[in-house]
Amino acid sequence: TVAKLCRHFALPGANPVSIERCSDKYTQRQFLAQAGVPVPAYRLAANAMEIESSAAKLGWPVILKPPEGSGSSGVRLCRDANELAEHTTYLLGGKYPWRFSTKILVEEFAQGSFYDVVTMGNSVVAIGAADFD
Repeated sequence: TVAKLCRHFALPGANPVSIERCSDKYTQRQFLAQAGVPVPAYRLAANAMEIESSAAKLGWPVILKPPEGSGSSGVRLCRDANELAEHTTYLLGGKYPWRFSTKILVEEFAQGSFYDVVTMGNSVVAIGAADFD
């Protein structure tokens, strides 16, 4: 919304299309894959049955997350069916504050370092790294 307002009033700000693409993790993964960037295997699921089926096809552990948003809100590593069911209930049971869609992104867990790049406009503001065990 802020990016769209900046464009409307000719103020400096991020490209609204870029912000929408980056905020939608499902669309983001499609663009990255089309550009040849390796991404973890993923599936978009609409209900608990599809989430369970997706996790079984991807293999344990899996990451369960809302497809939109930032800051890792609603994201959880699920190591088994019990953790998956618990987080599915949290996300789909009315406790998670959805912004738009109520679909779930089920993603294979990619072991290794995590890198985060924070940008503002065309400038890099911060780079971070972490290791999740």
